[in-house]
Amino acid sequence: MAEQASSAKMKGVQSYFRAARQVQTAAPVFGLFAQFYYLLESVYPAIAMVLTVGLFDSVGNFLQGTANFSQAVRYGWLLAAAYAVYRLLEPVSSAAINAGVYEKGVMDARIRLAEKSARLSLTCYEDANLINLRQRAMQCVDREIHGQLYMNLNMLFTSTIGVISVSLALAKYSPLFLPISICSVIPYLVSYLIRGKEFTRARRQQAKKERRLQYLWSLFTGKETAREIRAMNFGEYVAEQWTACRDEVSEELWALGKKDSLSLLLCDFLQAVGYGASICLALFLAARGTVSIGVFGACLAAIRSVQTQMRYFLSEIGALPRLVSFAKDYYAFLDLPEDSSGELPFPGMKNEIKLENIYSSYPNAKEPALKGVNLTIRKGEKLALIGENGCGKTTLTKLLLGVYPASGGSVTIDGVPLASIHKDEFWKKVSIVSQDFVTYKLTLRENVGISDPERMGDDGEIRRALEQAALPQLAELSPDTQMGRDFDGLELSGGQWQKLAIARGLFRDSEIIVLDEPTSALDPKIESEILTEFMELAKDRTAVIISHRVGLCRAASRVAVMKDGRIAETGSHEELLKSRSLYRQMWEAQASWYVDSDEGEEDAGAD
Repeated sequence: MAEQASSAKMKGVQSYFRAARQVQTAAPVFGLFAQFYYLLESVYPAIAMVLTVGLFDSVGNFLQGTANFSQAVRYGWLLAAAYAVYRLLEPVSSAAINAGVYEKGVMDARIRLAEKSARLSLTCYEDANLINLRQRAMQCVDREIHGQLYMNLNMLFTSTIGVISVSLALAKYSPLFLPISICSVIPYLVSYLIRGKEFTRARRQQAKKERRLQYLWSLFTGKETAREIRAMNFGEYVAEQWTACRDEVSEELWALGKKDSLSLLLCDFLQAVGYGASICLALFLAARGTVSIGVFGACLAAIRSVQTQMRYFLSEIGALPRLVSFAKDYYAFLDLPEDSSGELPFPGMKNEIKLENIYSSYPNAKEPALKGVNLTIRKGEKLALIGENGCGKTTLTKLLLGVYPASGGSVTIDGVPLASIHKDEFWKKVSIVSQDFVTYKLTLRENVGISDPERMGDDGEIRRALEQAALPQLAELSPDTQMGRDFDGLELSGGQWQKLAIARGLFRDSEIIVLDEPTSALDPKIESEILTEFMELAKDRTAVIISHRVGLCRAASRVAVMKDGRIAETGSHEELLKSRSLYRQMWEAQASWYVDSDEGEEDAGAD
């Protein structure tokens, strides 16, 4: 336990200085200016105290006829000049800190977070704990924690200088001023430390609740979900769930805020008591003639300054646990192991892709998604991978594409482990159309050509891909037609958007193409027609088509049937129909979906 606590503290210290360095790197000029201003702010009270004492005493001496008025004027000008510089730099520093340190710091932190998210293995996003960690890392960015930590470090340094400089000046008159001033603000440190620990615990507990709150809100703001909510009239239920979740989060924060306010009220009272005690001490010294009137007046301002500087100092120390807890989560996310990539070049597939004894498990899953899968896909083959939903088809393709790592077994291309091949080079040769297709609210050209930007300007190829995806009406439009109602463009039906995703996959100049339930939103007959035509169009490519429908299998080179995470059987459409196979059962169950179902039934009966 002691070692864990020591390690946690060390990570906290490292996160603190990492955040400060990150901001300094992102905004070097603004950062240095902020440091200069806070240094000036810290020593200004001591300078003002010395000049005020000189001004008051020189005026008093002049009134008594023991000094020239020019000496008072000189002190007055110096005090006014110091004040003017201090005040003129204040708005400039404020702009530099807000627009520079905070804005640039947030931008840099956001970019690093996004880049890290893109480099992580997709298995990370199946783990609820890692999703919560990412949520807390995003909170770190959204709440500008990096900028706060940078300014915290500056303020600790400059406040220390300020307290020391004013304390030395006060100590000349009475050593009691300093302990009275410091003791009156120490409660702030205790309060912030206690509240900081409570806040850290609450924030960790609320990460999941805040994600749920955001999700419930997205149900109202999403176009598709909002339409279903209105049509089925369950908006009130979702609203009640959102309100209950919001109230639960708010009540926890309110409880913390109430404790904060009460503790700070007590601290303010003790600070006022300390200031009153300092005034009494100054009056006592003035009455005894220990200090002059000028020193008396300057001491009152200096005492207030010491209290303020010490309050800043102790408050910044007290705020550290809360700020560092955000930074620790941010850097814990940034330090997660990334999706590894091999170094070998990928000249292209020459013979086959082989999956041998493949096992795969998702985080926190009770059973593996794949259980000892063996499958060989030959170059130029059109493999139909079918099975009921949840049997492991999509997981298998993720391993096939190197998106997910296997828990056991190996994936090789021409005998070379896929893990050893540079992923970017491999993915350049791959195209995928997923059932979770994206509707890009861009131009028609971009919707198709974004899969291969270097060829995006080829209008002929754009139209050809649209025609191949059974979108002749779109092929007749200008490729620069805006798509999507969000930007006053052409809106499509769900099936048309899905065909557009297929056109995007066909447009990409790839050797291997994977279609993962790409036509699930289409009528089975239309799906069969499109995918059968696709088999012809992709004759020079290696293709894997995943589906739970069997209509496309007649045009496939080979069919692989999956069940419960395993390959149950493989063979051609004709071979599997002639046996009493799982495939035959699926075919007979689905035959009525297709126009030529009679032929299918006859084939099925030729036993």
